[in-house]
Amino acid sequence: MEDFIAENEKSKEDCKLHLGDTVQFNIKAEADAIENYNRLLAQLNDSDIPNRQKEFVQKEIYEIIGDELNHEERLKMIYSLITGIKESED
Repeated sequence: MEDFIAENEKSKEDCKLHLGDTVQFNIKAEADAIENYNRLLAQLNDSDIPNRQKEFVQKEIYEIIGDELNHEERLKMIYSLITGIKESED
């Protein structure tokens, strides 16, 4: 019986870590999206589109990046909730 309980607990821990891996994959996807938006901003700055349009697009992209940063923070919270692993306090 003790072996069954120990194996069941190990299975639960493996499941938590697998879910944690998936959450981390999504955090990385958010970071990759931000990197791509940064490239877009650089291309936009180098473009010859009118300044009014450029400013409007920049503002929109900044808002989108802010959303991505929010998603990263929320996903980090989900990761900690699922795995029980928290940020170090040092």
